[in-house]
Amino acid sequence: MLRTSGKELTLSGKNSHPLIRRAISALLLFFLLLFIFFPKQTATALREEKGVKRGFSVFSRDSALFERLMNKCRGECCEKIKELSEKGEADSLLIYILAYVESSFKQYAVSNKGAIGITQIKPDVGKDIAYELKIPFSEELLFDCEYNLKMGVYYFKKMLDTFNDLELAFVAYNMGPTFVLNKLKSGEFISRKYLSRIEKFLEEVRSYEE
Repeated sequence: MLRTSGKELTLSGKNSHPLIRRAISALLLFFLLLFIFFPKQTATALREEKGVKRGFSVFSRDSALFERLMNKCRGECCEKIKELSEKGEADSLLIYILAYVESSFKQYAVSNKGAIGITQIKPDVGKDIAYELKIPFSEELLFDCEYNLKMGVYYFKKMLDTFNDLELAFVAYNMGPTFVLNKLKSGEFISRKYLSRIEKFLEEVRSYEE
């Protein structure tokens, strides 16, 4: 209860002051908007404030590089990558890179952490993606090229949308978004070990048959 000029102002009920009610409503709206937009905006702001090392410029749209990538990739899964690209469902250059660095284009790859298939989807992550995409899920399906690529493309786009940065999207895909957010919040250095594998791979591809 507030008192001003000898009069009492309550914060609720018919006697509530209009200005106070508006202030409370505005405050509630502010916190609601903050809750909705916090993850994406915070990730971007922290990335800029903490000065995450930049300079990851390997994604030039070099037609010769793209041709060499296609020549280096063999098998059913590589054909599926081409199909996804032709349908406009994925940036084939990024997916070729993701498929190589995660599994070396191996359809039946299984990591020591249980990640499966060409884009190395963990079963628990796969379940969440399947729920969001409203598609069936089983671990066996993760060995299917088209199914696995669909999940990998969806998850990578999600990381890119969250962090709005290719470097952070790749690291978050591999290490998890929580790992990246915690590093950004604490101001800790984010290792470029995973990114250096991509850079090394593209350097090899660029010199391929030159």
